Amino acid sequence: MQKLLLIIAFIFFAYSIKAQSFSGTVGAIPGSGATPTCFTTAVSGIGNINSSSIGLASMCLDISHPLTNELEIFLTAPDGTVVPLSVQNGGSGADYTGTCFNATASSPVKFASAPFTGTFLPEGYLGSVNNGQNADGVWALCILDSKNGANAGSLVSWSLTFSNTPASLAPVAPAC
Repeated sequence: MQKLLLIIAFIFFAYSIKAQSFSGTVGAIPGSGATPTCFTTAVSGIGNINSSSIGLASMCLDISHPLTNELEIFLTAPDGTVVPLSVQNGGSGADYTGTCFNATASSPVKFASAPFTGTFLPEGYLGSVNNGQNADGVWALCILDSKNGANAGSLVSWSLTFSNTPASLAPVAPAC
């Protein structure tokens, strides 16, 4: 009986992969409009990611900035895959507060208004990073204040969550 319980416990553990989250560095977002400022996080213990068993499921952030429509926000994976999260969105509103991006959200960020609070579809395909690459390595969140208004902001927090319910790969473009 004890052996059966151990086997059941092992099977349950093997099929219930828990989500793992990694928080990144934070800091100032200059209001220069010249080059993006990149913040990093080191991911370890994940291994190869894909869109069916384990991969990036969501990316969350908090940004304090007076005009979100000046910001261009991109996620870069260790293999160089770049995903545009939000590019000059939000009208004349301020801030991303408790903002998450995932592939199952019902509201695209490009049609939302600031302050951005809740879960949104990013402008690019979050699942593009779930391409078989090794997730272990340095990930970067790069933010550009595209205007020269000198109204700087700050990245307050950000994190990546990997789980067994990853974002799907981008759809394949039809042949011409």
